[in-house]
Order: sequence, then structure tokens, then C-alpha cells
Amino acid sequence: MSMQPSRRSFTKKPTRRSFTKKPTTKKSPAVDMTPEKAQDLLRTFDENEDKNYHSENAKLLADNFGTPEQQKKMNEILDRHQFGYDISYPSVDEDYNWRIKNINPLYQKLVEASKPKQSKPKARSK
Repeated sequence: MSMQPSRRSFTKKPTRRSFTKKPTTKKSPAVDMTPEKAQDLLRTFDENEDKNYHSENAKLLADNFGTPEQQKKMNEILDRHQFGYDISYPSVDEDYNWRIKNINPLYQKLVEASKPKQSKPKARSK
């Protein structure tokens, strides 16, 4: 008995549908951010800064305000940082520069989210 695969498994062509990217319906965590939760995060951020936990703060920002790609990359950076960089890793500066460019702007979102929402005054009718 031969163990060769049948021809049928090689002749089937993938459909166009199998290559299309599915739309993402996952909401960003920042959508559900309340001013109270943002204030708690800001307090945690400040406490971490006092302890020089900069990588942990970058992860906090990515997890709460970043895209899924930023979250994934920040997890990779934090893993490398916590377990020590491999001597073959090209440059610690690459991680640092990526964080400065992609994560630091998220701090402004945290500050804005921590401010209480002001209700708009109603227009007077004449």
C-alpha cells in the first residue's frame, strides 16, 4: 500500500474568499475608558515612573490605548527587557526608538481620558 497523497488534495485550488482578510470588530480598550479608570491608570503610571518602570508603563499605555500591533510589539519588547537581551539581538536602541515613536504619543491619550468629561451647555431658545 502506497503512502502517497491522493491527487485530489493537490488539485483543489483555494478559493478567493480564503485569502480575504476578515474585518476586525474588536473595540479598542480606550473606547470603554472612563475618567475614573484613566485616573487610576495615571496614578499607576506615576508610581511606576517613580520606580523607573518605564517598560511597564509603555506596556500599560499600549494595552489601554494602542492598536493590537502595538500591544504585540510591546509584549515582545518587554519580554526581551525582562529576560535580558540576547547578544545576537541587533540593537536595544531599535526597541527604544520604536517605543519613543509609537508608544509615547499614547500618554497624551491617557491624560485626556483622565480629565472629567464636560457637558456641553444647552443652547438657549429665544
